[in-house]
Amino acid sequence: MNRAIPVIEPKLCTGCGECVSACEAHAIEVRGEKAIIDYERCSMLNGRECRACVDICPREAITVIE
Repeated sequence: MNRAIPVIEPKLCTGCGECVSACEAHAIEVRGEKAIIDYERCSMLNGRECRACVDICPREAITVIE
């Protein structure tokens, strides 16, 4: 079974923190002015259909790959 994986494009990410606030799994943090995803905590990779980070990013820096 293929799973969707959220990926952050560092060149587009400004570290605004919108995705951090939107992530109910607390799987995203900002380090060095860039968002980082903790894939062990990410709901999308743990069986839930969550796209909160993708939907809220104002720079469209987070995309989903299948």
